[in-house]
Amino acid sequence: MVRLLAWISRERESHPLLRPSALALVGAAALVGCGGAAKDGGRAVTVAPGRSVEIVGDEFSFDPKTLLVEPARAGGGASVQIRLKNQGALAHNLRVFEGGREVGGTPTFEGGTTRSTALSLKPGDYRFVCTVGNHAERGMVGELTVR
Repeated sequence: MVRLLAWISRERESHPLLRPSALALVGAAALVGCGGAAKDGGRAVTVAPGRSVEIVGDEFSFDPKTLLVEPARAGGGASVQIRLKNQGALAHNLRVFEGGREVGGTPTFEGGTTRSTALSLKPGDYRFVCTVGNHAERGMVGELTVR
């Protein structure tokens, strides 16, 4: 990112598309398509009840990092299907926890493939992590909230 910004700074006078007005337009368009931002700067996605969402995993992150699942009914929980697309070179998984209790997730599997899990969750806050080795400590963590 630093190299890109340095290049833009050097080249912006000779390239019309790199002038500040064009860059502002491109930046605004990129933000509109992101789906929101998580507290830590990762992408956030809202999921309708009963729908599926794809999370991409690689070394060592999840995208999106934050899921907000809408409830199926007022005061009730929600069902959601999570597809983990492992784009990494290493094996990964996605396990969902409520506090210290594991409530479901995918098995551990090799890169280049996708696995799914279906969850029925009550309203509350959850976290999802890759439990392989030290992947969670290296950044493979996310948040899931059911309203």
